[in-house]
Amino acid sequence: MNVYYSKKLWGRDRYAKKLTPVPLQKTILWEKQELFIPAVYVGKAGAVLDVCEKISVDDMAAFLKKWNQERRLSLKTQEELEQFDAENPGSKDFMTEMSLNDSPLTCRISGSLMWYPPAISRMTANETDAPDEDRSPAIQTSRSADSKDAEPASDDDWPNDKIAEELMNAYGCDRTCCWHFGRVSYEWKSEPVLAPQKISLYFQIRPVPVTAGHFMTDLSNRTENIEIVHPISGQKYDLTILECEQMQHHLSFTQFGRKDIVYPEHSLILAYRISPEIPDSLFTIRDCSDGDHPRKADTSEIDQKNQCLSSSVFVIGNHRGPDHTAASSLYFEPVSTVQWRAVFHIKKKADLQISFSVPD
Repeated sequence: MNVYYSKKLWGRDRYAKKLTPVPLQKTILWEKQELFIPAVYVGKAGAVLDVCEKISVDDMAAFLKKWNQERRLSLKTQEELEQFDAENPGSKDFMTEMSLNDSPLTCRISGSLMWYPPAISRMTANETDAPDEDRSPAIQTSRSADSKDAEPASDDDWPNDKIAEELMNAYGCDRTCCWHFGRVSYEWKSEPVLAPQKISLYFQIRPVPVTAGHFMTDLSNRTENIEIVHPISGQKYDLTILECEQMQHHLSFTQFGRKDIVYPEHSLILAYRISPEIPDSLFTIRDCSDGDHPRKADTSEIDQKNQCLSSSVFVIGNHRGPDHTAASSLYFEPVSTVQWRAVFHIKKKADLQISFSVPD
């Protein structure tokens, strides 16, 4: 298939440079996850790598039964969205670094597509016929025309994306399984490697946020001890709430943002300790609420409730010596109480590094 170095990850634009395919046909087993690396595409402009992740139909069917359309469309909080994403077998949860002939490349852009066999397409089609924009990312499909070699879709099927069909045909993937196609576009750090003899890949798993407990704080500034249990290891942690104070961030937004937008400025700042110590990258405390959204400055108080913008602004707590800090979401009015959630960031499996020779 033709692959281009372009501003578009899938397809091409007027400045696209056609890349030369280097067939690999390499299957990798990452614990229980099967990855197929069909080819790398190289050229003077850069390189592109396709990674095909094989997903069990049984796993996807079980996920869609648990997260049916009614439940998916009722998702509201960040905690619910995180749980949905963590349980979705079609959610891409890793990054891919690549070196050719021991020369590392820099990731420029990445993206992914899903392909579903008829058994899964029919499950989604049997749900209420909602528009694509209301459908979950786990099952979104495009109503583009099928590839001529694709299995014809019945009236009860949702057709797969046209590009996903092209990838299935080009790479000969098993049509009895679900597939997640990941494409990564890279820039050369040094001289282009146009005839690679060796490829090295580093698959780095993304930590998944898992909420382990909830608690409330107010402005009483009383010390409070809370026990938190790691959801995987069972390790117990003693969380000590040291201080909770109001803060207005009116100086934080003078250098950015649109002049016709009003930003929320009030939050609660929480100071805490945790024992045994755990890196901030593996444990955070977050507001259960998303807070208030920025809104247009010229709307009335009544309109402001109905015309708030979809974007949000967040404040990141700083680490202060042995103490840690967490910031609530931002609000237009001062808040005196906040419900927090304790979140562990968990890697489902170890990272994987592999090198192999390019076939002659």
